[in-house]
Amino acid sequence: MSSGSTQYTVFVNDEPRQVSEMTTVLDIMDTLKLVEIKGVAVALNSSVISKNEWQAKNLIQGDRILIIRATQGG
Repeated sequence: MSSGSTQYTVFVNDEPRQVSEMTTVLDIMDTLKLVEIKGVAVALNSSVISKNEWQAKNLIQGDRILIIRATQGG
């Protein structure tokens, strides 16, 4: 039996991922266990978004999320 929930394909760092309707950037970041990690930048469709915006950004078909983590090195 179908739940009637719409499924979308979005891309997280160029990897396709199935998400349900009303999934937010925050949901993706939580799934990836990156919500509490410092030094993470997120771009949605080539536009950088602040952490404060993650919960307000609902994903739609074809959205592209780029996640970059700062690393120390030298």
